[in-house]
Amino acid sequence: MPSNPEPSPDAVLAAKTLIDRGQNLSAGRRIQDLPEILRCFSEAIRLLEPLCAEPGNPLRDLLAVAYTHQGFALLSTRDDGALPLVLSSLDRAIALRATLLDPGEPWFRYNLVGVWINRADVLLQRGAKERLPEAIQAYDEAVRLAGDLDSAVHPAFGWRKAVARLNRAGATLRLFAPGILDQAAGDFEAALRELDPLPPPKAVAVASAWTGLSEIALRRQETETARQYADRALQVLAQEGSENFETVQTGLRARLLLGAISRKEEQEPGQNIRAAEAKAADLVEEGLGIALARPERSALMPLIIEAFAHCTRVYVVRQPKFLAEFVREFLARGAPELTSPQMLRFAIGELDAALNRLSREGLASMQPEAIEATLATVTDLRELRAELAGQLAPGVAGTGAVKA
Repeated sequence: MPSNPEPSPDAVLAAKTLIDRGQNLSAGRRIQDLPEILRCFSEAIRLLEPLCAEPGNPLRDLLAVAYTHQGFALLSTRDDGALPLVLSSLDRAIALRATLLDPGEPWFRYNLVGVWINRADVLLQRGAKERLPEAIQAYDEAVRLAGDLDSAVHPAFGWRKAVARLNRAGATLRLFAPGILDQAAGDFEAALRELDPLPPPKAVAVASAWTGLSEIALRRQETETARQYADRALQVLAQEGSENFETVQTGLRARLLLGAISRKEEQEPGQNIRAAEAKAADLVEEGLGIALARPERSALMPLIIEAFAHCTRVYVVRQPKFLAEFVREFLARGAPELTSPQMLRFAIGELDAALNRLSREGLASMQPEAIEATLATVTDLRELRAELAGQLAPGVAGTGAVKA
């Protein structure tokens, strides 16, 4: 009896139909479709597994597609216990595709590299911190396998090589270990070389590389180089012209880096950086507004909160009279994440910081117009503080005193 039965055309066609249906439903991102999505991929796997016992059977690639998308579907359940099942599906896809490596069929290698990147991405996004080295090892394998892809054969090969490098660099920067800055910089630079000859769209990937290099320069205390790289990232995104989730996300990261650079320069003696600081603050606030307007803003929330914190710090130090207006506009967006107890407490803390700063200025030495403006600012800040404190728990609103 043959170890690998002759594939049934009906079974293969049925499996392909199920996979197509599962992928189409997945593209809709509707949680109510998840049971049917999982059924499609599970049924496709059931049909294909008996046909793929032989290591070189090309149907293994189709079976790997089903396992990979089954893993993605399991990941979308947001169940904390799903991670082992997700990784099991991806590991099965890797094992299947590893048997298909053939110098004459580079697309099998391309597909295998993709699953290794998927595995690493999942560990990075959903795994515990202790699994970061495991994620980097998966990226290492993706980079190693991608090294044999010839970018001149097809642009997709160069793109996949660049993604493997970009993602590994981003993960490496989380290690905070000796030598990691050089390793990450090497990957970002290699990604830029791969991306350079590729046709657009590629702005997000190119900007991500420049943003990564900016972060590395900042961590090396090379603030001017860091600024140039962050500016370069924003220029690349502006040239692309399109605005989607990825461009907004990458652009906000670059803007936040410019904000961090301006804060770093504040600590350097002899630096007159008010203009640069104001420009960075305007860029961060502009990026914050763009992110808040996106329908996928919940996915951007960590960056949104970081941008909000940056802007409030600038207002506290430089323009406290505008702080209350800024906070009101931010909280008025109405997203639950923006009005959580943690956010309200943070906002109250910033209002307190502004009130304390104003209290140290002293009214006696001010001109009458300045006294009137300062008292109006204090009143505005106190009223907003009381309003936010009342949302947390009635009666916790304090009073901010301004010393004469």
